[in-house]
Amino acid sequence: MDTFSQQQIKIEELEKRLNSLSKKLKIESNEIDVINANLTTTSQKINALSTELDTQDFDSWLTYTKRWGINNVRHDRIFFTCKPYVKTKIKIKTDLFFISNSTTALTAYIRICLNTINVTKGKIYEEKFEITEGTLNRTFEFEYDFYPTKVDNTFLLLVNAGTDNYTLGSSGITSYEVTIFGKDVNILTRNNDFKVFLSKDNYYITRNVKDYGEYLIAPVTSVNLSSTFTTIESVIDKTTAQNNDKFLPFSYTCVPNISYDSTTERYEISTILPPRFYYYYSNANTLYIGQQNPSSGTTHIACTYGYSYTVGPPISTSLYYHNVGSANTTLDCYLSYGVGTATKIETKRMKLNGSNVTGMWVENCVVFVKNWEDLPAGEIQPCYVATNSLGEVYFFDGRLATYTLYIGKGSQVNAYMQSDRSINVYMRRKHNVHKKVLLYDSDSGVYSVQDGEQEIPNALEYIEGMNGDYFINNLGTWEYHSA
Repeated sequence: MDTFSQQQIKIEELEKRLNSLSKKLKIESNEIDVINANLTTTSQKINALSTELDTQDFDSWLTYTKRWGINNVRHDRIFFTCKPYVKTKIKIKTDLFFISNSTTALTAYIRICLNTINVTKGKIYEEKFEITEGTLNRTFEFEYDFYPTKVDNTFLLLVNAGTDNYTLGSSGITSYEVTIFGKDVNILTRNNDFKVFLSKDNYYITRNVKDYGEYLIAPVTSVNLSSTFTTIESVIDKTTAQNNDKFLPFSYTCVPNISYDSTTERYEISTILPPRFYYYYSNANTLYIGQQNPSSGTTHIACTYGYSYTVGPPISTSLYYHNVGSANTTLDCYLSYGVGTATKIETKRMKLNGSNVTGMWVENCVVFVKNWEDLPAGEIQPCYVATNSLGEVYFFDGRLATYTLYIGKGSQVNAYMQSDRSINVYMRRKHNVHKKVLLYDSDSGVYSVQDGEQEIPNALEYIEGMNGDYFINNLGTWEYHSA
C-alpha cells in the first residue's frame, strides 16, 4: 500500500472519531440540558418550600385542668389539622408532679405518643427517672419536628409514678400549654375553661382555673364578670368513692337544680335548692353530676365517653332528664350522648339511620334550645353539631339521626336554637369565630345551611346570651357585652 492510501485511511478514521465525538457531545449536551431542567425544577421546589416556611403559621391551646391519679395519668389527646409534607413543630410546656410514699425508688416516666391510642407505641419521647419518698415538681418543656403524612393528627401526654399501688405513689398534670407551628395549623381540641348555662332569669357561669372550679349565678339583666365567683366545694361522695385522695375533680359545668312538673309537662328551676355540677373525676373518661358536699349516694355517672363534653337543657320527656353531648377524645373518639333520670344515666353512641356514627370525633355540641323553659317536654328532640378530626362540622338532627348536614370547617362550637327553630352556629377557625345559620323548613322538618357567614375577628369562642347579649373570648380574655 502506498503512502497516499495509508494517509487516506487515517483521514477516514479521524473523521469517524470526530463523528463519534460529535454524537457523544450531543448526547452529553442533552443530558446537561436535562440536568439543568431538573436543577431548575428542584430550585423551584426549594423556593416553594422556603415560601411555605416563610409563611408558616401557628395555633396555640392552654388549659388548667389538674389531673391526679395512679398508673397512667393521661391528658386529652390534642387534635390538630395541618398541611401534610410540610415541616411541623409541636411545642409543649406543662407543669407535672410525682409523689412517692415508697422507701424504695420508683421509676417514674413522662411519655408522648403521636397519632396512636396505644401508649406503648408511637412514642416520640420518653424520659424515665427515679423518685423516693417525697414530691417532685417538674416544669416539662418539649419540642418535636416532623413531616406529617396526613391532614389530621393527634398527640397524647401521659405521666406515670412507676407504680399502680396508690398507697405507694401517684402523679399528675397541673397545667398544659401547646403551640403548633406549620402550615394551615388549627388545633381542634375543645377548651372547657369557661361555660354558660342559659335560663330566662339567670346565667349559670363556670370558670375552670388552676387547681379548682368556680361559679357565678348572674341575673340576665345584670352580668358583671368582675364579680366575685364562688369556689366549688367538694363534689365527691367520699363515703363511696374509691381513692378520693388521689383523684381530683376537674372540668366543671354549673347548672341549675331542675325538676319536672308533670302537671304543666315542663321543666322548672328550683329557687331554693343549690345548683348542681357536672365534672370529671378519675382517668376513666367518666363524667359525673352531683352537688357540693354530697351525702352518700347523691353523685351519679352522667357519661362515660368524655373528656370533651357539652351540656344542654332538658327538652325531651321526663324520662330523659340529662342532655349531654360527648366525644371520647382519649380513646376511640366515639360520638355519644348521655341520657337518663335524676338517678340513672346511660351513655349511648350516636346513630345515623340505625348504625353507629363512624369516624374520629373531637366534640359533640348540644344545640341549646333557648326557650326550653316555655316548651312542653318532648316538643323538640335534642340535636347536635359535631366536629370530626378533620375539623369538619356537621349537624345531626337527633340522637338517632336520620340525616347529617355539613356546615363548614371549625372547632370550639356553640349552637343555639331560636324561637323560630333556626339555629345559630359559632365555630372557631384559628383566631376568628365564624357564624353560620341553619334554617328550619316546617313543612319537611329538615334544616338547610343559609348562604354566607359572619366573621367575628380576634375571637376564640362565642357564647350567645338570651337577649342579643353575648360572652366572647377575646384572644384569651373573656368579656361580656350587653345588647
